Amino acid sequence: MATGVEAMGAAMRRLRQAQGLTMRQVADACGCTSDVNLSRAETGQQWLPADTLFAVGAVLGYERRSDWLVALAEELRAMDRGDEK
Repeated sequence: MATGVEAMGAAMRRLRQAQGLTMRQVADACGCTSDVNLSRAETGQQWLPADTLFAVGAVLGYERRSDWLVALAEELRAMDRGDEK
């Protein structure tokens, strides 16, 4: 069973990939200094700081923080059900 950070990272990765964006594109668009932090977050090695997490959501088209959090929660539920993307 995945840990919280692993599951959150996988959900972020699936939502990013659904948009057809690379980690580099997202990192550049949200002003991250490196896509390494996004990679570490997506692979469950670290949490993103809240401001970076919300910046990623904005890049993916979720202007409201609550919409981004709902999208992540829905993605986590889909993963629990075994839904493939």
